[in-house]
Amino acid sequence: MKIKRVFLSGGTKSNWQDKIKLAVPGCIFYDPREAGKLDTMKEIAILEREWLDKTDILFFYFESSNPSGLGSAFEVGYCIAKGIPVIFIDEKKSTHTEWLGIHCNTVCSDLESGIISLKKYI
Repeated sequence: MKIKRVFLSGGTKSNWQDKIKLAVPGCIFYDPREAGKLDTMKEIAILEREWLDKTDILFFYFESSNPSGLGSAFEVGYCIAKGIPVIFIDEKKSTHTEWLGIHCNTVCSDLESGIISLKKYI
């Protein structure tokens, strides 16, 4: 079985990524918190695009506390254009997120449901 590469898209303040890594072992995770150690936004953008080009699944957790989600919206669109499955956890539940979710493979309302969906892809 091929090891799946999962890009963890979403806020970087609440450590939700650690829950995913514990719940779904055996994957390679691209975690944007690690990109924050780079010096410039351009370097971060280049690294994250390299990760997106290698990923098998995009896991986008749009927490209710996330202020905008603009970066993640780019990542979602990029993956959709490349045919990469997108799991979207939508805690915002607005007309904007509803529109974004229409284009995703899976839409969940909470992190636990998203983890269950991710396990189905692994």
